[in-house]
Amino acid sequence: MIFLTRLNSNVRCPNRAQVSTSSNTHRTVHLFQESPDILRLLVIYFSSSPLSDLKQRCLLGGVTIREWDFFLTYSTCFLTNMGNYLAFGDLKIVPGISEDKFEVILKLCPLQDQKREGLMSLWEKTRKRTYSLAPGTLRIYQGYC
Repeated sequence: MIFLTRLNSNVRCPNRAQVSTSSNTHRTVHLFQESPDILRLLVIYFSSSPLSDLKQRCLLGGVTIREWDFFLTYSTCFLTNMGNYLAFGDLKIVPGISEDKFEVILKLCPLQDQKREGLMSLWEKTRKRTYSLAPGTLRIYQGYC
């Protein structure tokens, strides 16, 4: 399960012209500050080993099939929308598993030394904003603001 949160419809956009002309990539970088790092994290994780091997490592490491499915669902939604908000509007995508379980899945990745450190560094940098539902982190400025 992925949790979606509807943002306040009264949010006003400070620079409509800039936002309304931006592309998805531009929007991802400027409006969702954590998105580029989450993208790097997911690319590093999923390119480390075949998906079946990653799943097997997780299941042997104490992750339930349900938690693995939630992790995959979040990752798929993130990659499909190129960020942790739905591409068409004001809904934030939040993983359906705890921060701790997300970290366990990342730690079970077969990366070595510097690559593992890089992955975990990205996780530490993004974990709070990935899970945050605080009003300041839910703001999204679309062209229709």
